[in-house]
Amino acid sequence: MKNFAILTLILSLSALGSAHAAEAVKETEDQTTGRSLGGMNGMMIGAIGGPLGMLIGAGIGALFGGTAQEAAGLSERSYETGGSDGESKALRAPN
Repeated sequence: MKNFAILTLILSLSALGSAHAAEAVKETEDQTTGRSLGGMNGMMIGAIGGPLGMLIGAGIGALFGGTAQEAAGLSERSYETGGSDGESKALRAPN
């Protein structure tokens, strides 16, 4: 039981360190929501044509979903951050 508590503490402390960023390098637009919604709708419509139609429909839907979200001006914010170790990460922050 003592080993489990130590393992839990080590894992929780290692997970906490990855959420911090030293600075925000730049802000970009993110259309992940539109792409996923468009891909799902395209997959459902393309499923009429079978498995191949489903894959093609999902790809086309994802392309048009991201474009539609950008054209409507509903893009979300995404920040590229630089950590203290020099590594850069992209973080999504809708609010």
